[in-house]
Amino acid sequence: MRIVGAIVVIFIIFPSAPATGDSLYLQIYQPERKEVLLKFPVVSGDRFRIRYTHSSDLTPVVDHFVIVEAGKMILEEEEFRWYGSGLEFRSTPDARVVLDDHRTRVFLHRPFVYIPIRVGRVAGHHVEINGLSIPLRRVAKGGERVWIRVVSDIAFGYTADQEGEINGR
Repeated sequence: MRIVGAIVVIFIIFPSAPATGDSLYLQIYQPERKEVLLKFPVVSGDRFRIRYTHSSDLTPVVDHFVIVEAGKMILEEEEFRWYGSGLEFRSTPDARVVLDDHRTRVFLHRPFVYIPIRVGRVAGHHVEINGLSIPLRRVAKGGERVWIRVVSDIAFGYTADQEGEINGR
């Protein structure tokens, strides 16, 4: 009977803990200072976007990502008005290009451990998640590097070191 009581107490104290025991967060991280600038609770399957203006071609770009797990995000689609330097162009077995009205949509399946961004002075980077649109210039200076990454808060979760490698704690 005491065992059943202990189990009930555990479920009362930790009612929202997922079955796997870890919580995921989308972080905006500054690697030089090793500082988390913002974090948002997420679950596997959540989607987010990065919206910006390409600095030399001045075309609006929207990158669409899906969260898989700690240390893994997938770039599903990049959409823009025309091809420019640094925009997706490669032909892979899973990729397809769709010309839709006045925009180009490149559908991909490109995994990322973290997304490195140099916060643009002109680009106007915004991270869009759960109905929020966060301008990166509000949390970091123009020209400063940030990473967007997914981390877990469990004791044996993942952290990204300064060089961007993923290491178990």
